[in-house]
Amino acid sequence: MGVLVLLLALMPKLGEGSVNLMKAESPGPISSKLLPRTNDTAKMLYSIYILLTAAETLALRAARMPWFDAVTTALTTISTGGFSVRNESIAYYQSSAVNWIIVVFMFVSSVNFTLLFLAGTRRWREVLRSDELRVYSGIVFGSSALIALDLVLKTGRSVGSAIEHAAFQVTTLISTTGYCTEDFDRWPQFSRLVLLVVMFAGGCAGSTAGGIKVSRIVLLFKGLKRDLRRILHTREVRPITLDGQRVEEDTISSVSLFFFAYMIILFFSALIVSLDELDFTSAFTASLTCISNVGPGLGLVGPTCNFGFLSPLSKLVLSFTMLLGRLEIMPLLVLFLPSVWRKK
Repeated sequence: MGVLVLLLALMPKLGEGSVNLMKAESPGPISSKLLPRTNDTAKMLYSIYILLTAAETLALRAARMPWFDAVTTALTTISTGGFSVRNESIAYYQSSAVNWIIVVFMFVSSVNFTLLFLAGTRRWREVLRSDELRVYSGIVFGSSALIALDLVLKTGRSVGSAIEHAAFQVTTLISTTGYCTEDFDRWPQFSRLVLLVVMFAGGCAGSTAGGIKVSRIVLLFKGLKRDLRRILHTREVRPITLDGQRVEEDTISSVSLFFFAYMIILFFSALIVSLDELDFTSAFTASLTCISNVGPGLGLVGPTCNFGFLSPLSKLVLSFTMLLGRLEIMPLLVLFLPSVWRKK
């Protein structure tokens, strides 16, 4: 949920500075308050967070998962952290019920918490109006369907098994949770490339998920469409909107800069990691999974492998890459500007 959000929930009213703290901790291009007072908003976010954790714990326990496993799995699902107390991750339980329960809560945890609040207050019309939610749902269901079809046609597995494991792996990677039910690095090439795409996308803004965030992707595509129309209609003025509200040009510019910085850091990190003589797939996905905070990659850093064999330099670079991805890139990069730390 974030250290700053916890601070706002526990501390008394901090004035205008509390709004800036909330914006600094909110992942995504646009952040808004759910309630008039910022600390009330923080408390509401934590209430949703705790309620989801408790609900998943009870559901997993009902699916006959041990209490300790249920609690720890719920904690790492709602936080989209992905660590499991079992070496085989979720594959250890060999339970379709467990898999589907985790799929549901991974999806919910990677949705904007503002929408969860609106759903809890029965404001369904505002929830369904969300452009980001529609696109995010489309990516999850579309990618799951494509991978399931690919698995059925190329591996001959049953339709039910293909849908279950495709949905699980798509949801766990796009939500940047990082669980696994099987070694998806052995899946057909098409399925692996689809998983690579969802690792880029990440979850929704205002959630615990990492990645670029779907809202930024939506704004980038809308910006591209607008600029293409400008080529044909040079005098046309068409503002970009998200969820029916106009998006400021400064926000569009910051989204473009974020994407550029994201790609530069990704390729620079992969370049450093390649010094360990890794193949392209392993080096690239190692950097991608770190900057998106996913967990597993492909190749030598796949779901059944780890990063222990990398050199100290690669580990340091990937550690810093994870920090950049988790703390939002731009605020952390600001610290490297000489004007920030130079004495006046």
